[in-house]
Amino acid sequence: MGSTTVASNEIVLEVLNQHNYKDWSSRIETYLLAKDLWEVVKQKPPASNGETAYKAWRTKNARALHAIKISCGTEMYSFIRTIRSANLAWEILEKKIKPRDTTKDQKDTGCTDLHTAVMEGHVDNVKNLLSSMSEKDLAKKDGKGRTALDGVIVASCTKAHWIQIASSMVAKNREIVEISSQPRNYIPVVRACSRNKWEMARCLFSLTPHETLLRENGTPGANGTPGAQLITMCIWRPKGLDVAWNLLQNYPRLAMADNGLGQPPMLVLAGMRGAFLSGARLTFWQKLIYKSIYIQPIDFILSEKVISASESEDELYPKTRSEADQGHLRDIFCSVMMLFRRLIMGAVKALGINHVYEMKSNHFRFDNFLSCMVQVTKSLDNFTPAEFNVVRNSLFKAIERGHVEFVTHMQKANPAVMEIFDDKNNIFQYAIEYRQEKIYSSIYKLKSKKRDDIMHSIAKFNNNMLHSAANLSPVTHYNHIQGASLQMQRELQWFKEVESLLPIEMHEFVNTSNLTARELFTKNHKKLKEEAEASMKGTAASCTTIGALIVTMMFAVAFTVPGATDGNTGLPIFMHKKLFKIFIISDTISLVSSTTSVITFLGLLTSTYAEDDFLWSLPTKMMIGLSSLFVSIAAMMITFSCALTIMLDGEAKMIIMGIVFASVPVGSFICFLFPLLFEICMSTYGPSMFDRKTNVGIEH
Repeated sequence: MGSTTVASNEIVLEVLNQHNYKDWSSRIETYLLAKDLWEVVKQKPPASNGETAYKAWRTKNARALHAIKISCGTEMYSFIRTIRSANLAWEILEKKIKPRDTTKDQKDTGCTDLHTAVMEGHVDNVKNLLSSMSEKDLAKKDGKGRTALDGVIVASCTKAHWIQIASSMVAKNREIVEISSQPRNYIPVVRACSRNKWEMARCLFSLTPHETLLRENGTPGANGTPGAQLITMCIWRPKGLDVAWNLLQNYPRLAMADNGLGQPPMLVLAGMRGAFLSGARLTFWQKLIYKSIYIQPIDFILSEKVISASESEDELYPKTRSEADQGHLRDIFCSVMMLFRRLIMGAVKALGINHVYEMKSNHFRFDNFLSCMVQVTKSLDNFTPAEFNVVRNSLFKAIERGHVEFVTHMQKANPAVMEIFDDKNNIFQYAIEYRQEKIYSSIYKLKSKKRDDIMHSIAKFNNNMLHSAANLSPVTHYNHIQGASLQMQRELQWFKEVESLLPIEMHEFVNTSNLTARELFTKNHKKLKEEAEASMKGTAASCTTIGALIVTMMFAVAFTVPGATDGNTGLPIFMHKKLFKIFIISDTISLVSSTTSVITFLGLLTSTYAEDDFLWSLPTKMMIGLSSLFVSIAAMMITFSCALTIMLDGEAKMIIMGIVFASVPVGSFICFLFPLLFEICMSTYGPSMFDRKTNVGIEH
């Protein structure tokens, strides 16, 4: 930071610092001219030969150098402390701090001094430069095509500094908020959004004329409508949705305008997975936390704001605690409370509560924003072909991603969207192809006549809705399903559901390939069926081996009881102990359940593996086999623990250690195989994925 000394002497009113070279040099030059000393400053020293001329120069040089040095501030003086020549001292100061021509671009980067000053966050330097510049100078761009205001936005200076710099520049020339900069030819408000500087973005938004946001292609050479760019940027960064909401309130058709990337804002929102709950994959605990969190109603109304440094006072000069507060911080009670708070915050972080809260907050913002955006679809008849294509593409993009909220809002805004087709596919056929059961379920809310019309519709290549269900779903939609067998089951469930709604005469309807829906299903799912069969047989073979080992061990244990037998009666000597009875019962359970699992898995290995078997028969056998295997392992560990306790009576440490180790296999099964068992159970016998009482759609 440059010296801020303002002391004066008999030569200058203010000693030299980094910001006043222009005035200081003028006064020094006038003074030296008056004293007949200026020539020694501009000329090199003569040869030292003892002549009269050299002696005269040496005297004048000393007087000029003295005048220069005593007129410098502390920092500036450090540059010339050891210099003995007035000429050299002047050149050094000129080189180090003389401001270059603010209207002349540097040869290498094209930056002006103003560009450099704003990037470095030098507030005083910027203000000094602005005082000598015209309004046109602020519109100059550097070699990269950026204005100085754009440099303020991308600079990493403190909030207080960029507020002061931006306010000074905008006060000098209000039109600079309309000038776009590279890259992407963003105007300042769009650039501020892209840099997450929301306070500046809101201020610039209030200063930017609406005509600038609406004009086609922005400034010459720019791509996309600035208003569409701004809305898109706010969608990608939900904290700025209030800016986009206010813009859409006045100009709703910006939702369908080009943003320069070939993706209108409506299409961007339709495909954004993080914008809606239906696009999120939450764990069981996250779902509980999500439902428990309360979000206050969100107000998108922007207040009138003006860029001012006062808004950042707290950041630059944070309030200091009173001495009493500082004393309390050292108090034992306060320390305990701080520790407790840290523990709570650690627990919150570990459970992901903050993440879930932020997610739900964003979902609320997007829901309010979407309600505003879809209002434009109320007048589909007045749309241009390009605008209608945006609405259609956005609707089908939302269906592809499974964003129920987007489809629901569009339905509520205009029920006619239910009749939009894409390549002769209606929205329900599209939902079937992408396996979006929540969107497909809205068909149950339609009146019978309307539903029948949809069921009889014929799409591209003479395919009906059952043909759509016969196509193999995209791989990405089944990433959350474990194993090919469950994927095959899900495909069959979809086919059977659509088949149950479709009129009987449509079941044998053939497409242009002369294939019925069932034949098409068999053809498209041949590879998946083979993978599912191999997966089930591999699991069954491994589990059969484990079950057989358990059967062998448990059968042997029944005749090698702990403590041996009574020589007279032949009965076990610990027969009357409770632990021994538990030992016998658990051994029996383990033997029976392991035998059951072996038989069940053998049944799996010898199954025919027909397509329909994957719907109920095979999953049921797998579920019985895994369940009985788990019971046999758990009972086997109980048997082991009981035997250990009986034999080591009184050795508590050894017994506890043995029981702990015995629980490891049970825990491993729960961690690695129980999720698969649970998923098979829910997929086969749990609630249907199709909600026949859904409220997703609207009745019309």
